[in-house]
Amino acid sequence: SPILLAPQPTQQRTLGPNANTRQHISSGGVALVFLANQAPGLVTKLTAPCWFHKVSYRTRMKMASLAMGVACFLVGCGGLFNDEMSSTDGDDGEDNNDQSDDNNTTHAREQLGLMLELLGVSFTSFQCSLGEASLLALAGKFDSSLLPQLSSSSASGSLSLDSYSAVDNDNSGRLES
Repeated sequence: SPILLAPQPTQQRTLGPNANTRQHISSGGVALVFLANQAPGLVTKLTAPCWFHKVSYRTRMKMASLAMGVACFLVGCGGLFNDEMSSTDGDDGEDNNDQSDDNNTTHAREQLGLMLELLGVSFTSFQCSLGEASLLALAGKFDSSLLPQLSSSSASGSLSLDSYSAVDNDNSGRLES
């Protein structure tokens, strides 16, 4: 049996809610989307021990926030290119010379849209890995003695601002390292 790169419509039900999104970005190359989604995160987590100690938690979280904004912008711009190309596909009545030039331009713009979308997916992968690793490392800097303070105030059903400010004041020096 042939190897299928994109899920067939009957198979999408078994792949979950993101199957249609992967196919929309690159219908013939689900592997491209997979690599764009996994490679930057893997590189970030593998190289983290070499540079995490040189960058503060605040800076890392700012980097993660910026990466997410850039990712949304890139995927949106790439989608605009693809939407624009799909709306101009129905034009008729042109001669063959102009149609050949238009096909080359359309193909180049579609490729640019695809590259922008895949780059946006890569930024999302980087952001997720950087944020996850940073917050897990930051969680290790807090003492377990904080848990009774938080659990006693949440027993009434809400976390008071007083208990949050006490925790924040006790640990404000730890965020910079």
